[in-house]
Amino acid sequence: MCNIEHNIRPGIGLGALVLGLSENSVRDLIGDPSDIREVDYGDGINTHVWEFEVLELSLSFSEDEDYRLGMIATSFECSMLRGSRIVGLSEAKLLDSDFDGLGPPVLEDDFEDSGKDYAWDWVNLSCWVSDGTVVSVSIMPLYDDTGNIPQWPNDVG
Repeated sequence: MCNIEHNIRPGIGLGALVLGLSENSVRDLIGDPSDIREVDYGDGINTHVWEFEVLELSLSFSEDEDYRLGMIATSFECSMLRGSRIVGLSEAKLLDSDFDGLGPPVLEDDFEDSGKDYAWDWVNLSCWVSDGTVVSVSIMPLYDDTGNIPQWPNDVG
C-alpha cells in the first residue's frame, strides 16, 4: 500500500516538483540526491542528473536550459496520471487506457530486448515499458512552436 501518491502533471511536473525549478529550489524542496552525475550525451551540452533512490526519481538539469529542471523520471509505483496508476501497468492495459481523455500513448521506439518507449508527444510525456510492464514515466516541459524554447509552467518559483 502506498502512503504518498505522486500526481503526474504533463508539461508541469510531479506533485510539488515543477519543471523549470533551479537546482537550489529542488534541493530546498526534497533534499539532497543520493547520487549526482555529470553527463554529456554527445552533443557537447553538460547535464546534471540527480538520482533520489528512496523517492525513485531521476531529475535532469541541462546547461542549455540554465540548469533548470528539464526532465523528471519516476519509477515510483504510486505515480498517478490523471487519476490512474501508471507505473506497474501491463503494456496491454497501458494501450487500453484513456487516462481521463489523454488517450493511449504511441509507440516511439522498440528496443526489442531492452524495452519500448511510448509517448504522448503533444504533452511531452513518455513511459518506458520493460518485460511487458511500465517501469518509469518521464515528464518534460512543453516547447514553443520552434521546438527550441521550453515553456516553463507559470507556478515555477
